[in-house]
Amino acid sequence: MRKRNILLLLVVMLVLVACGGRSSGAPTLVPTVVLRLEDMPPTLTPTPSLPPTYTPEPAAAPPTALPLPGTPETYVVQSGDTLAGIAAQFGVTVEALAEANNIENVDLIDVGQTLIIPR
Repeated sequence: MRKRNILLLLVVMLVLVACGGRSSGAPTLVPTVVLRLEDMPPTLTPTPSLPPTYTPEPAAAPPTALPLPGTPETYVVQSGDTLAGIAAQFGVTVEALAEANNIENVDLIDVGQTLIIPR
């Protein structure tokens, strides 16, 4: 039994020597890294993208209705219109337009005046 105790004591001593001779009660220092918030690199915050928007095409102007047979075509004079311009727009002569509307002075037409367009 004595040989066994001596052998056990030798093993314990070898273990202690292998560990640097330190006893198990000695504190072990571990380096610690402390990060401060101001030392942290800035993070990129993704900017939310907006969903695509739909832009409708402008509605096409409705087709102009053709006058019914026997119904005279009319035009309401707008600001900036001239009798010559209206006649050219409808493919008639100034004289025919003036005669169909009893206009004596072709230079005088009124905004809002309704003109009959001769055929």
